[in-house]
Amino acid sequence: SKDRPDTDAVDLPDDLEQDELGDGGALDGGADGDGAPAATSRPLDRSEVEDDSDYLNLGAIWLRGPQGKELRLEVNEQEQQITGVTAVIGESAVQLQAFAAPRTEGVWIDIRNEIAASIVDAGGTAEVVTGEFGEELLTRMPQAGPDGRTVFMPARFVGVDGPRWFLRAVVSGRAAIEPAAAE
Repeated sequence: SKDRPDTDAVDLPDDLEQDELGDGGALDGGADGDGAPAATSRPLDRSEVEDDSDYLNLGAIWLRGPQGKELRLEVNEQEQQITGVTAVIGESAVQLQAFAAPRTEGVWIDIRNEIAASIVDAGGTAEVVTGEFGEELLTRMPQAGPDGRTVFMPARFVGVDGPRWFLRAVVSGRAAIEPAAAE
């Protein structure tokens, strides 16, 4: 769609694979050990949630959150798999994708560096900042504007390393630059 940055141009390393539908990997939402909502939301592993009745099951990603959000599913038609989901609330959006990852080490630092290099090579900017989920990548990605001239769209990349999975979130719109909208 024309109203969100094209994040598909950023490739992940070859050793990561898109999580398959039904794996029950990452959950996006917050809960403490007994399944009750926590004070702060964070992505959880399926094993950390006892009561999943409030979640929408999208295969590798399970969601819960505020009412009134629009969900756009990205589907691999050949394999009939959901490969990502974009949640839109007002003038903000977040694209979530889950990937299988090595159990022994985190991959976010390598992925973050590859995304930054790709955006800088394309003429954009990338800066590592500390956010709610640790180190994030604040970027301005070059895109063709309506008049054909280059404009720079802000986006914030967030990565979360889980046990044998990696969750990438790309925040765009107001939430990429305004903390109140990011909440």
